[in-house]
Amino acid sequence: MKYFYLLIILFLTTLTHAIEKYCQFEEVYSNGDVQIGLLLIKDEKIRYEYLNQNLYTIIHKDKNSFIVQNDNKKIVQKINQDMKVLDSLIEILSQYPFIKERYYLQDLSIKLEKSKKNFIKRIVIQSNNLNLSINLIDCEDHTIDNIYFNQFNLTQFKKLS
Repeated sequence: MKYFYLLIILFLTTLTHAIEKYCQFEEVYSNGDVQIGLLLIKDEKIRYEYLNQNLYTIIHKDKNSFIVQNDNKKIVQKINQDMKVLDSLIEILSQYPFIKERYYLQDLSIKLEKSKKNFIKRIVIQSNNLNLSINLIDCEDHTIDNIYFNQFNLTQFKKLS
C-alpha cells in the first residue's frame, strides 16, 4: 500500500515547468483515516513527507524514488516496482496545466480539481484496492533549496517567510 503513494508522487513529477511549490497535504481514506504532511516540488524533484514519525518521506529525483523512515532517517530504500501505471500517470500530467478533470487507467480512476490559482487542489484516486482523496492545502510558490531533496542525511524542511 505504501508504494501506492509513490504513484501520487510520480504523478506530480510531470509538472515539468520551472516551478517551485510548497503545499501541506491531507490524505483522507474511505474508512475515515487521515494523514497529514508536506509536499515540496522543485522542477522534477518531489518530497512527500508524512508528519507522523511512524511513517516515512518519499523523495523522487533524477527518475529515482526513495523511502526514508521518519523515525530513523538512516533507513533509506530505493523503490523498484512495475512502472506501467506510473508511466500512464506521468503521461497524464505531462500536459499540465492543460489537464482534464478525469482519467481512467485500467482499474484506476483519477479525478483532478484545480484551485483558483491554476494549481491542483485535490486528487481523488479510486481503484479496486483503494479510495483516497489528497487535499493540497495552502500551496504557494516558494524557493526550495536542493538540499531538501537529498534522501541521505534528510534535512528537515524550514519554510522561510
